[in-house]
Amino acid sequence: MLKILLSKKPFLVFSFAFLLSQIGAGLTQVAVYGYLSHHELSEFLFTLTYALAVIPAFFASHLASKLAYRFSLFSLFTSTQILGALSVIIPIFGLLNENVYALQAAEFITAAIMGFNFPLTQTYIRRTFSDSEMIAAAKLDTYLFSVNVIIGLGIGSVIYNFVGPRLYLLIDAVTYLISAAMIVLSYKMHPEPMLKADILSGEESSSFFSNLLALRHLKDSERSIFMMLPALSILGAPIMSLLPAIGMKFGSEYDIGWGILITPSLILIFARSIGQFLGPMVVRQAWFEKSSKKLSLIFFCMAIYALFYALVELASNFFIAITLVIVAHIFSNIVYVIGMYLFQISFDESRILKYSSLQYQLQLVFMSIFPLIAGAIVVYTGFTLLVMIFYILAIAMILLPSFQVKAATSAL
Repeated sequence: MLKILLSKKPFLVFSFAFLLSQIGAGLTQVAVYGYLSHHELSEFLFTLTYALAVIPAFFASHLASKLAYRFSLFSLFTSTQILGALSVIIPIFGLLNENVYALQAAEFITAAIMGFNFPLTQTYIRRTFSDSEMIAAAKLDTYLFSVNVIIGLGIGSVIYNFVGPRLYLLIDAVTYLISAAMIVLSYKMHPEPMLKADILSGEESSSFFSNLLALRHLKDSERSIFMMLPALSILGAPIMSLLPAIGMKFGSEYDIGWGILITPSLILIFARSIGQFLGPMVVRQAWFEKSSKKLSLIFFCMAIYALFYALVELASNFFIAITLVIVAHIFSNIVYVIGMYLFQISFDESRILKYSSLQYQLQLVFMSIFPLIAGAIVVYTGFTLLVMIFYILAIAMILLPSFQVKAATSAL
């Protein structure tokens, strides 16, 4: 993998720019969830903050898939980084005035930027790597997401209680500005992958519902692959939205010794990112090929993911809870990296912008709806039964295209 990446130096520069941008998102997340945890607010407010934060990303990803046919990817990428730098004014206001709504608004903008960049990044990756190189690209894409949160949350968790909000969020703004400069450098090195999409050769994105209807024109294998990451969101979003609330059972602060106090909710989110980073490391080359033919490995990893999260809620020891979260997300990101690889090799450059945007939007719909459902019913079902329910729903979502094809064949 390293050899392939070293041959793509402009992509490495772009990756570093993307990394810095996502570190900024991690810093903002620390500010928001740190405030909520310190004030010990309700579980429903945690899930509401998590769910509402993805709504702007839905519209932003659709907007990006439209604008990519009219503007270069370069101009769109740089614009979002500048917007990110300017947006830190909102959380500064929220922290200084203890305004929860302003902090939630900061999450909205961060989510919008991430949503806007997602289909553009997938298009950039598809233009840069061949099918034979896509395993390395899928792993790197997963690493970028995980490392940014590890660094963003890691740095943020350390400095959150030691510096004032103005300095903290000034660091946030600087990461976005450096990211914009790195995107400019990447473009200067190799401009072709960052040109605007060709409307003549590509499938331009329509409305969300029109794009959903277009899924019926895909092969059954393509539909199952398309649904893999949205299905992971069905299972993961309700679980992760409740993770800060689970952390609160260990208190708003936890003494790990030597007079060092940490925020359990933030540490569990940090542990999640460590697991997400380690996941791609354990994936073997043969697993990619096996999963393209049979989905048993995907279902097994999702089952382990669900099981270990069910155990997290039962854990009475904080360090056991951390270990369970890490292991759970190792398995979740095995699913993620394989799903990303299968998606990239199944959809060529002419379709990647449209279907990556649609896939991301569908994930966001699930990430908006299911955490709210989870927050409302967890008091009745308990966390363990809740996890099992969403696991069954996720598996059904992947298998549904196959059942449809069999039903249609039987009807003939």
